[in-house]
Amino acid sequence: MKTIHTEINTATVQSLLIASLFLGFALPITPALAQVAAGVLKTAQDSCVTNAKSKGFQLRDVVGSGASDRPDKDAKVVLNLTKDGQLFKQTCYYSQTSGVEFGDDLTNAATVPTANPLWWLLLPLLGLPLLLWWTGKLSPAAGLGRASDRTPTPAEAIARNNGQNVTIHSGPSTSHRAIGTLDDGQRVTLSGRYQNDWAELADGGWVSTHQLAQAALR
Repeated sequence: MKTIHTEINTATVQSLLIASLFLGFALPITPALAQVAAGVLKTAQDSCVTNAKSKGFQLRDVVGSGASDRPDKDAKVVLNLTKDGQLFKQTCYYSQTSGVEFGDDLTNAATVPTANPLWWLLLPLLGLPLLLWWTGKLSPAAGLGRASDRTPTPAEAIARNNGQNVTIHSGPSTSHRAIGTLDDGQRVTLSGRYQNDWAELADGGWVSTHQLAQAALR
């Protein structure tokens, strides 16, 4: 009986020692493991981003990170990346021994709006219609020009032809027959109708605007 009790006591002591050792080491090791996991996760993110940039991508944001679903990797990181104005989603795996490995799930998520660096080339296209409009607005003040689209407004002008008479035609071109003349320096009244470079006289007939000058205000 003494032998049996001795064996029981020895087994009990050994069990208690093992339990105390287990509890003594297990409790403090948990925070340390958590810190290592966080460090590995941070390293995984940094390594994945650096590797992606080396391939010509730019990081837009980290979608998520955590434990790897592959037994040979320590962490998995999902990234949103941009390249050439396109948005991509990519899974990156990280191992402390083998480093970074990208998955085969690189997908084009969407087009990232970017400013067109050649937008200034559109300025001449936008400015030309405005310039033509403004030139048309100025043409009456500048003299007598093309204004067939304006409402006829009577005006006065002076015939100018270097001392020669100005020919009046029946229509707005030299192909129309001549129906009269104006003396050089003669003041005339225009109907306000213009066609190309011709102006209609209030009394009828057309003369070239190149042979007319705007009359001074009285």
